[in-house]
Amino acid sequence: MQIKPSCGCFLNVDYDERFEARLCNLRNKLVRVRGRIYYDEKGQPVRLTDMDEVQDGGVLEYGEVALRNIPYKAEPPLIFDVKFDHEHQLYELRGDFNILISGKSFSELRDSLDAELDMLWVEYAKEDPQALSLDARELRKQLVDRFRDMR
Repeated sequence: MQIKPSCGCFLNVDYDERFEARLCNLRNKLVRVRGRIYYDEKGQPVRLTDMDEVQDGGVLEYGEVALRNIPYKAEPPLIFDVKFDHEHQLYELRGDFNILISGKSFSELRDSLDAELDMLWVEYAKEDPQALSLDARELRKQLVDRFRDMR
């Protein structure tokens, strides 16, 4: 099979039959796959093999997150919609806590999301409620109610 990833080039993909139904169900959608990627001499991906995971790339779910290097469980899990803007060649993520982030790669998007959640935790959840505005207190409450310390 050939696919066209966000880099704009075509990529040959070898996959096990067990993934065929999942790939068909996600046809024409943003998907994330995990496997071994081979690159050409220019650093462009040309082949994907040993694929062992296929996920709907349109949704990013966070069940656990590290805030200030402390593991927390999100109850319920955080949900973010992910879209790829072909015109600007950027991923865009939006979801819980009114977060909106864009990035050039999916990994950049995740890194930015981790940094944003960490910043929200420090600036709101760990702040004295009396020092916050009413809206900020509401956000603080949402954060504190949503995350459970896993230590």
